[in-house]
Amino acid sequence: MAGLFSGFSLLALVLAAVGLFSVVSYGVAQRTNEFGIRMALGATRGQVLKLVFASTSRNVLGGLAFESCSVFC
Repeated sequence: MAGLFSGFSLLALVLAAVGLFSVVSYGVAQRTNEFGIRMALGATRGQVLKLVFASTSRNVLGGLAFESCSVFC
């Protein structure tokens, strides 16, 4: 029984990771032109990565806050 639950939890983890990756990659694909313009104007690669991680973390934290509120409120 524990093996069955472990398998399903692993499947849920993989599905969550794939979903998060797809949302992040869609957001980056939508902003590719913006990133190119920023780099052409002098932004470094690190600054662009910081921008991507900042927007991604806002989305993830917002989703976690919404989920925790729907569960605990």
